[in-house]
Amino acid sequence: MVARRYVWIYAAAQFLFVVFFTHLFYRYLHLQAVISIILATFAGFGVGMTGNSIIVEILRWRVRRMAPPAPAMPRRDRRARAAQQQAPASDQPSGQSSVAGGGQHDTVAASDVENPALPQA
Repeated sequence: MVARRYVWIYAAAQFLFVVFFTHLFYRYLHLQAVISIILATFAGFGVGMTGNSIIVEILRWRVRRMAPPAPAMPRRDRRARAAQQQAPASDQPSGQSSVAGGGQHDTVAASDVENPALPQA
């Protein structure tokens, strides 16, 4: 998405792409006016959105590249942490389900190995 203060620049660039493609289709490809406007609309907005996506991804890549690398946690440690977080939930008697206490979301978050919960400071 485009930042609020740059919306007019983005809209003007998209409009210029539409005008450019309309001119290209009508004058050089000799298409009918209505067909060239419809095709130019798709082409102009497509180029505008694709260009915006490329710029956003390049900026995100630069930010990730400049940021210091986070220490990687070995897979064994993630599994051990997930087992420790899941251990208090297993203290319930077998007749009670974990859904009755507060919903299934608590046990799902505790057993998520790929995205472990961050320790509270």
